[in-house]
Amino acid sequence: MNGDKLVRIQSKDKSTGTTSDFYCTVRDMQGVWRLESCLLPNCSYHIRTGINSTINFTANSVDYTAEISEGWYTSASLATEASSVMSTAYTPGTMTVTYNSTTGKMSTTNDQTHSMSVTCPALGYTTASASGVTTPGDSVVVLSSTDAYHAHIEGAHGQNRTGSSFMINNNANSGEFIYHRDRDTYTQLIRFPHSTTNMRVHLRDDEGRAISINGAHWSFVLSKI
Repeated sequence: MNGDKLVRIQSKDKSTGTTSDFYCTVRDMQGVWRLESCLLPNCSYHIRTGINSTINFTANSVDYTAEISEGWYTSASLATEASSVMSTAYTPGTMTVTYNSTTGKMSTTNDQTHSMSVTCPALGYTTASASGVTTPGDSVVVLSSTDAYHAHIEGAHGQNRTGSSFMINNNANSGEFIYHRDRDTYTQLIRFPHSTTNMRVHLRDDEGRAISINGAHWSFVLSKI
């Protein structure tokens, strides 16, 4: 394939913006292009404020709300953080959240022998269910901010149902690179209906919400069809 038919877009070449939402100057991109590859660091936070940070719980028929701090976590450190913020919110006493590495689930206990319930999908509490002094989570803890990263290029249309120009499955551990190659996975075509030389690229999660890779750089290669 001729080199003039290949374009590499890199966040480090941005003219303005962040690495998760930037503008860059490119050659005329009008027409149909194929995503050849994408190198994307899986650096989004496990807990994101306003997305999955809220813990709603009830103890002794009183409702409480706690907020987990945004950031990266292990299952153990997430349990420690949840214990801290729930205890702060729970004025009668102390809440203790523990992680069971065998079951992959959390359990929450209060020191006031109050019956309680918890709702927080990030902790594995997908439905509130009262079960006495100790409330076990009903699902395993999954430390991932999104199952796929969705790249939106302003004015460019992809072929998927998400409305993004292309999407990259999140198949790497936190802090590792996701390397997508067309020949290894599936072909994604991107159409630029109009002449484009100033490109805006931004990342979103599975729900269409803006997602940050926290300053890490990424890149992708397009080939002209």
